Amino acid sequence: MYGGGIGSQGYNSLALGAGRDLSALGAISVDVTQSNATLPQGSFSGKSYRVSYSKRFDEYDSQITFAGYRFSQENFMSMRSSFSRAIKRAYNKAKEMYTVTLNKQFRDLGVTVYANYSHQTYWDAPAANRQSVSPARYFDVGRFKT
Repeated sequence: MYGGGIGSQGYNSLALGAGRDLSALGAISVDVTQSNATLPQGSFSGKSYRVSYSKRFDEYDSQITFAGYRFSQENFMSMRSSFSRAIKRAYNKAKEMYTVTLNKQFRDLGVTVYANYSHQTYWDAPAANRQSVSPARYFDVGRFKT
């Protein structure tokens, strides 16, 4: 079980969830977040649901992570989107987002490569897809690993 909250003037949210280690099959978690925002344009509240899955493959020094979000209510706002709307900055109302992340570690080279794909849909805008691949190099500085 896990949970948490964010509170500020004009915005608060509360998240509750549960996770389970599935041993050799990986790990899964589910949670729900309730947000409430009071802005000059009015009051907005809604729920967001999330399912996450992760699996590590030790024999390949790699990992895969999947997160699927469903913003089931149009008035759900993250803290960031509520602040953007409060200062009348343009933003799109998120509806669904699916993200897959793969990473592969090359220990002999001290490098990890990350590949990410995201599909985002909105209540008020066309869908967007994003892909990225990025390498990261780590090294030792005395007793510290960076």
